[in-house]
Amino acid sequence: MNTWVSWADGKAWANPRLSTEIYKEAQPALKFDQFCEVPDDFGPGQGSDYYYAIEQALSPGPLTIAGSTLSETSPIPLDEWGHLRDSVSVLELGRGASYSKKMQLLSKWSMDSKTRSKLRDHYIQIMDLGAATQFRASHTYYIPTGAAAGTYGNDNTPAAEATANLTLYHLKEIRDYMAGTLKVPGWDDNGNYIALLNTKAARGLKNDADVEQVQLYAEPQRRLNGELYKIEGFRVIEINNVTSLPNVSAACGGGVFFGKESVQKPVVVAPTVLAESTGDFGRVLRLAWWGILGWGLIWKYTTHSGSRIIRLAST
Repeated sequence: MNTWVSWADGKAWANPRLSTEIYKEAQPALKFDQFCEVPDDFGPGQGSDYYYAIEQALSPGPLTIAGSTLSETSPIPLDEWGHLRDSVSVLELGRGASYSKKMQLLSKWSMDSKTRSKLRDHYIQIMDLGAATQFRASHTYYIPTGAAAGTYGNDNTPAAEATANLTLYHLKEIRDYMAGTLKVPGWDDNGNYIALLNTKAARGLKNDADVEQVQLYAEPQRRLNGELYKIEGFRVIEINNVTSLPNVSAACGGGVFFGKESVQKPVVVAPTVLAESTGDFGRVLRLAWWGILGWGLIWKYTTHSGSRIIRLAST
């Protein structure tokens, strides 16, 4: 049916048509999920829990030359080491949407492809939220208490307020704690760690004069196009999803810092799109994304006495 309109007296009549241009509501990017490690020895037929072993270090005597010196007649001392077992449970996940056969036939655009696009947007948010929840579950945290001051904890209960945003000073402190105290292996072959920062925490670094000075000589082109950078042994990546990575206080943004063996994602069925029609002669069509998978910290400080992730925190 045509609808003719006129905008003013004496003006031409027109039959408005819907533009082919469609503007989509903004969606956050997928960032956390790509840093999960997917076990290659788990799948269908193996139950709802993925079990894995934590190999503990040798428990030697004194780490001194004298402690390892042998007398001619004494046997070599034998130390012990062991394994711990932990697990990650998988979940059945999915959401769907429907449209009518009539809508499909009358619509200017393909309802199938548009619906799949919307389901993909939802799937991305759930995948990232699932992974981010585990990254933020680390017991090891760092609290910026000043522009050049901060404190650590390993009890999952921050006892101080984060009164400053992230600066290069804090990044240096976190890097040295990860490398020197926690002995976290680097994420890539060059030994770099990953720093995922929300927009507020990233702005704290961008506004730091020391960071600007480093980038002035190291990678000036990045300062011009607004990209983040590699600095102090970190590959810094900005997250635009505050649901996945919220601010930890009014003064401080959110961030997680990690290397290898941080979060794993056992997958039984990788998320896929399923389609069906209802019984009314196919007059209603339905699509859904569906999968069976889960996320979990690999190293838990409380049970494994180890950690691969430091998160920004506050009371």
